[in-house]
Amino acid sequence: MKKLITLFAILLFGTASVFAQYDVNVSWGYISPFYCQSELSNEYEFNITLDIYDVVNEKQVALVTNTEDWDETGTTFTAAQTNIENWCDSATSTPNLRIRVLAEMALITDPNDVYCYKYDIKYKTCNYCINSTVNFNLLFD
Repeated sequence: MKKLITLFAILLFGTASVFAQYDVNVSWGYISPFYCQSELSNEYEFNITLDIYDVVNEKQVALVTNTEDWDETGTTFTAAQTNIENWCDSATSTPNLRIRVLAEMALITDPNDVYCYKYDIKYKTCNYCINSTVNFNLLFD
């Protein structure tokens, strides 16, 4: 019985790394009075910036932007973009990740002309990111 429990524990530990997440999902919607949504048209796009910083080791882990069409309501930053797995494996001290997301609705012709924006910040551990996807749900007003 002891061997069976040990084997099960090893199998469970091994599959945890196979199913590691390391992704960051960002979704957005609109609340009344729909100020931001009222200007939605094909002249705009969403620029979603992901900024991951390890506050313990004082190190930038990732800074990347995904661009989505005006009629989209979400984006996913993949494990390759987040760099969380690589950083968690190589950090000298146990990381505490500050994960910031900024979603901007901007003119396609001039991305610096931002009509509206929303942001959020979460703090996560490497252990959390191994077992779960980090999700952001932003509401434009």
